[in-house]
Amino acid sequence: MRVVTGAVAAVGACAVAAVAAFKTAAWLDVPSAEAGGYNTRGRRVVLTGTAAVSKMYLLGRHEVTMDGAVETMHAALRDESIGVLSVANHNSVLDDPVLIAAMTPPDVLSDPAKMRIVLSAEEICFKRSLLAAYFQLGNALPVVRGGGLRQASLRVAADVLVRGGWVHIFPEGKGVQNVPLGELRFGAADIAVTAATAVAAAEDHSQKLVVIPYYHRGMQVVKPIGKLPAWTATRVHVIVGEPIPLALDVDDPRPRRERVAELMADIQLALDSLANQMEAVYPFADAQAQMPN
Repeated sequence: MRVVTGAVAAVGACAVAAVAAFKTAAWLDVPSAEAGGYNTRGRRVVLTGTAAVSKMYLLGRHEVTMDGAVETMHAALRDESIGVLSVANHNSVLDDPVLIAAMTPPDVLSDPAKMRIVLSAEEICFKRSLLAAYFQLGNALPVVRGGGLRQASLRVAADVLVRGGWVHIFPEGKGVQNVPLGELRFGAADIAVTAATAVAAAEDHSQKLVVIPYYHRGMQVVKPIGKLPAWTATRVHVIVGEPIPLALDVDDPRPRRERVAELMADIQLALDSLANQMEAVYPFADAQAQMPN
């Protein structure tokens, strides 16, 4: 328990140091996400510091394995001509940044322009100025759960994809630990269709967009809802699916709603398939049996 507390304290110290610098030093001025700016120094402090602590805890104490199209995902994240929207099931509050840090190549982790933009619940991550500064420096965008598809942060996320960046979304919209996969929301597909429409209309047709699904199991044991992070060694397994290419057809006559629904069905199918593959190597019942009472 003392080691867990130490790891959590290290994350806190990292956050406090970064936020203090954010508030007092001119060189840590953070351009707005809407302007497409990345403050290299400030964001690197938070991203690399948080990643280091996350890896120390997850990889140092737990058994983490990855399978599937891992190298394909890493190659896409490094390619500036590919906008990547990754989607995954949401097991715990440590899925991001802890599991994300363990999955991401070091050169991507340390580059704020390449590291993922994540949509985070405004009522949790941005409710206090200190916390909001930390998450902003950590490449997070505030989103109001239940606020609909016309939120500014969703448009910003689409712009990131158009520029060849990486956006990550948990389509369930909240942590789900009692079933293998909860009901998915349409935000991910809406962002992807917005980006695809913009790229299709642009003069430069070299840009590509893909959706990369992955499914993981075991993080609900690492951090059960309402409990402290586990220190008992836990198995965490990740399966990365093949990329889903996005059609870039500016002359597509179908209504936008139909295109969003079609992509959402593809995302649902991909995550369902990965969940079934996971069941063969790491049954849901086995993970649930490790959950504390």
